[in-house]
Amino acid sequence: MANNKRPTRSEEWRNKIRESCKGTNRDSEHGLWKGDNVGHSALHGWVKRRLPKPELCEICNIKPAMDLANKSGSYIRNLDDWYWLCRSCHMQSDGRILNLRNGRLTEKYRCEKILEELKRAAVNTKLF
Repeated sequence: MANNKRPTRSEEWRNKIRESCKGTNRDSEHGLWKGDNVGHSALHGWVKRRLPKPELCEICNIKPAMDLANKSGSYIRNLDDWYWLCRSCHMQSDGRILNLRNGRLTEKYRCEKILEELKRAAVNTKLF
């Protein structure tokens, strides 16, 4: 029978190959890079890899941050246009909380308060 094992390479050789390949096919250097024409989930993945996740929601500072939310709704590759929110603040900022029936947070004034805070924050960061 023939020996089908690959030859072992030295650690020095492997490190040399690793160093020579660093940075190739990454981000805009990749042949399939789409820039701002990227899809929704791919853009979320790109932001998740670059925007550190805080322990608490960036709006209420009470609950743990769970969702990555877009501030302006334009879905661009700008990390200043994204923040980490808890699920209830994310739903309120998107207006999805109004669609809930028999939910805990259906009071309209609470949603309006959150939306006002978001608009105030957006004006401070000049996103709108």
